[in-house]
Amino acid sequence: MLDKYGTDAFRFTLAMLAAQGRDVLLSEERIEGGRNFVNKVWNASRLTMALLDGKEFGTEKVESSFLPDRWIRSRVQKVAQEVSEGINTYRYSEAAQALHGLSGMSSATGTWN
Repeated sequence: MLDKYGTDAFRFTLAMLAAQGRDVLLSEERIEGGRNFVNKVWNASRLTMALLDGKEFGTEKVESSFLPDRWIRSRVQKVAQEVSEGINTYRYSEAAQALHGLSGMSSATGTWN
């Protein structure tokens, strides 16, 4: 499984399925979905780094009147808070699910909704 899908996909899948008080029902399809998600994150980060092209950016708040900009920024802030909270409280499945939910991918199929 690790050779076929990679360790990142395997780790993410385990984190996503490891809810407290629940048995982990691991399957090849779920690992494949984890691989698909991790691949989307990898591609998005590569695109972002290419667009930044070594530019520095600050932490100052940038206001936008463009509704989609405001929506995605608020959603990213909310998910970042949920992921941090999940990690800090050792609820890795909640952190992984919050991150996965931001992508718009179905956890069952690993495809876009």
